[in-house]
Amino acid sequence: MRAIKKVMDTVDEEPPADDELHDWALGGDLLSNTLYYSLIGLSKPKDALVTGAALGLAAGVGAVGLPGPLGLGTTPTQRTPATAAMTIGWYLVGGLVTAGAYQALRKLRF
Repeated sequence: MRAIKKVMDTVDEEPPADDELHDWALGGDLLSNTLYYSLIGLSKPKDALVTGAALGLAAGVGAVGLPGPLGLGTTPTQRTPATAAMTIGWYLVGGLVTAGAYQALRKLRF
């Protein structure tokens, strides 16, 4: 939500109300994560778990480390070391689950 507000402020546009802004942010998050984790499908099925782990770790580290330098604040992801660790962990889990789903779907051979 902060990123959308920042971009809209930069182009002198009024951001929508928080409820609508939340919907925009959620939709953008779902779309971007879908596209990002779909990169696992470019790997060979036998390499999918390693690829998923690498992508998940990269996303998690980025989620913790990039908001500050991008001017978006650090409060949500760096409240405590445990928060930062859980953020990285959830992205790692996302990569591993996506890799597992990819491997399972490849076995079905649609």
